Amino acid sequence: MGKRGPQQITLDDLDIREDGSIYYNGIPKKFSKHSGGYVVTQCDGKLQYVHRLIAEKFIPNPENKPEINHKDGNKTNNRVSNLEWNTSRENTLHAYKIGLVNNDSKRKLTMEQANEVREKYKTGNYIQRELANEYGLTQQRIHQIVTNKSYIDNTNLNEVIIY
Repeated sequence: MGKRGPQQITLDDLDIREDGSIYYNGIPKKFSKHSGGYVVTQCDGKLQYVHRLIAEKFIPNPENKPEINHKDGNKTNNRVSNLEWNTSRENTLHAYKIGLVNNDSKRKLTMEQANEVREKYKTGNYIQRELANEYGLTQQRIHQIVTNKSYIDNTNLNEVIIY
């Protein structure tokens, strides 16, 4: 007789709770941290993000938003009260607003230089490749700057659109 492997736990076997805990047969399920800092658990033969399991069970998503935001920025706080459905744009904007992302870290340009790039491009006298060579950046980065996808002034994020 061959060895029988461990029983595979399915979502239906889990007791998922609003406080962010998950139980299996009355026993708290073990969690681990994923490389991105999110809490995961084994279910259906694969790693599952705990925040997604909680949100899918308890938080309506009528607009079918694809991402789940941790309101306090703490990826291990998976209480229902700390989670909300978001778009990628909303999630990124939130990260800037609460200081999870520093808009100035590892930048090759100052905000003044980025605004200068935008102004030069607006004149129509420069193409992106020329600006890339002048400022020591890639053409892709210049495109992100002139389309306001990079080097965004975070002093007034309510008026900024981040794609």
